[in-house]
Amino acid sequence: MIYHVYTIKGEKRSLMRQVEHFFPLPFIRIDKHYNIQCYSPEMAELTRLSANLLDLLDEGSISKVQKGIIPSVPKTKMEVNLNAVDYGDAPILIDLFANWINDLQADIILMEKGEGIRGISDSLQQLRTRLQATNFELLEEKDKLQKSIEINNRLSAPFIELTEETALIPLFGDISVEKLYAIESNTLDAVQQTGIDCVLFDFTAVGELNGDGVHVLQKLVQSIIYMGVEVAVVGIKPSQAKRINELGASMDIRHIGSLQQAIKQFCN
Repeated sequence: MIYHVYTIKGEKRSLMRQVEHFFPLPFIRIDKHYNIQCYSPEMAELTRLSANLLDLLDEGSISKVQKGIIPSVPKTKMEVNLNAVDYGDAPILIDLFANWINDLQADIILMEKGEGIRGISDSLQQLRTRLQATNFELLEEKDKLQKSIEINNRLSAPFIELTEETALIPLFGDISVEKLYAIESNTLDAVQQTGIDCVLFDFTAVGELNGDGVHVLQKLVQSIIYMGVEVAVVGIKPSQAKRINELGASMDIRHIGSLQQAIKQFCN
């Protein structure tokens, strides 16, 4: 059995002894003044021993212990911050279990939880950092993709001046709302700035006709007509014409069978 005598200001203050407790955990026995009467070897490994429990605690935990570990409360569990073996280290977060065996003595078991919490906290912080980086990267990629889609939509319907009087807008791919909204403003600006007399919408390379997209196209055609410009549709297939009628999109404009016929008619 190992004994330690502690003195404060030259006076003998407490006699502590090391005991082999029956479970391998940090253990101390205190009196009602929090003086440590005995301790386990694991306790000596956990913190730098002192004669009094309060001296082992971080400043913020002292009042907590004084209010909670008292003989009138037979059993207590609380979290406290314990000074580490090396005082330069951060305090250790501890689960403290106190059991008063009589009005003069209490047995206390301390279970370190700081490592687990720090590990979880570090893992969560790393995960949060990765998620933030990932979200930022995804946002950047989303912006790039959106810009690419907008550029692709605009290129899917270029405004081509065939002559001073006639312009061609070849439509590529599906007729969708996004695509029509992407070309609407540029098309109307180009019609106004060039002062042309006729616009040819070429359907030769058109795929699927989206209902909302067709209605936006209808409004675009109507806007061009209101500007005093003739509009003709080139190369529309019978199935596409049927689909437009099914959608109730009325485009009372000239239909020309092929682009070659349209060029002969408007560019000669």
